Amino acid sequence: MENKFFTLIKPYLSYIDDGKLYKQPFKILYQIIAVIMLLFPFALLYQLIDSGVFKYGTGGMICAFILIWLVITGAGWLSFQLWWNRAAQLKTTSVEGDDFVATPVVSNLLQTFGEWLGSYIAVVGFLATLIALLFMGGTSGLDFIPGIQSQGIWGLVYFPVAGFVIIVFFRWMAELMRALVAIANNTRK
Repeated sequence: MENKFFTLIKPYLSYIDDGKLYKQPFKILYQIIAVIMLLFPFALLYQLIDSGVFKYGTGGMICAFILIWLVITGAGWLSFQLWWNRAAQLKTTSVEGDDFVATPVVSNLLQTFGEWLGSYIAVVGFLATLIALLFMGGTSGLDFIPGIQSQGIWGLVYFPVAGFVIIVFFRWMAELMRALVAIANNTRK
């Protein structure tokens, strides 16, 4: 029956089936995360200024905080670019006619998150540890970086290795998801 009354929902179902329903919200999510990555260093700077670090800290500590903040700002800019570029790539996660269109989008999110987290931990962790060792003479002073505590000289090795392992693990999980989808889509054809 090709009656308009019974086919009214076809455009909506097509929107779901071709993956646009999943890709557009994820693209917006990626762009929101990208903007947060850009704004985070400034929120951190506000928190540092508000805590009185610059009023009561030593000269070496203040210099270290400024350099670490510059590292975090650079990492924020790179994070912004990563999330923004991956948002643009979402439209190529699946092609028309694929049965499985949501899994590649989630796989892309998993991969992007792993790339961001691993890179951020490797770069910020290594450089913040190096700056703390040079300017503060030890392991104290990195408590202001959320999620990253000073590891002393071991941080120079630990953070890059941990970042690399995170990137590889998340990429591996994302590729497994995409491989299963590719096998399932090709088996049907």
